[in-house]
Amino acid sequence: MRWIVIGIAASVALLLNGCARSDQPQLETPSETIEKAKSATQDGVVQVADLAPDTLVQGLDQSPTGSLVSCRDGKQWAGHATVTLRRSANAAAVIDGIEDSISDTEWIASRDTTGQGKSRLTLRSNSGLSLLIRPDGGASINIASFSDCFALPSDFVPARSY
Repeated sequence: MRWIVIGIAASVALLLNGCARSDQPQLETPSETIEKAKSATQDGVVQVADLAPDTLVQGLDQSPTGSLVSCRDGKQWAGHATVTLRRSANAAAVIDGIEDSISDTEWIASRDTTGQGKSRLTLRSNSGLSLLIRPDGGASINIASFSDCFALPSDFVPARSY
């Protein structure tokens, strides 16, 4: 009888040990979740800025940090970029060209007007990214970028910038 009890105990121990080494991926930390959202958003900005002709673009400057803002299901990472154009370029025409070049399978475009009466192009990706694109004075384009919404633990206290 004693050997049966030892055998059952050993079997239970092996089963529990197998459960402890689950093949389930480890949950991301809040910092990893935020970094993934930031990276995907900044990659989306580069993808869209690359649609402008190289002959008209002088450079792309993305802010290295952004912040978290509230959204319907939690938080989203928000950033900013500026596309500097060559002197001969017309920012509104470049934005029109970007709109004409986007892939309907990846982005949905809409137009509205800012509070200052300026035209703004909004792009939403199938993965949840949002880009608000508008002329920014002279020869530059302002891009406000927002990741998809993501959940963070309720006790997580975010930093001022990421």
